[in-house]
Amino acid sequence: MDENPQSIVERLISSGMSEAQIAAALTEDGTSITQPTVHRIKKGAGTSFEIGCALVRLAQTRFKPGKRGGIALSA
Repeated sequence: MDENPQSIVERLISSGMSEAQIAAALTEDGTSITQPTVHRIKKGAGTSFEIGCALVRLAQTRFKPGKRGGIALSA
């Protein structure tokens, strides 16, 4: 199932992560991002390809494959 950055952030938050934890996890993975940027993405703001890919990687580590396991950015 294709997802956009906003829906990935929403899923990560629903799984128990805070905006600050998402930002910290992405930064630790090499993609510098702040909590306010995560909040803007959650509210629907666009983001860079790099951040989108980092969100996909984070989601893939948090969610086991299953009925929503195939995470990819939609166009």
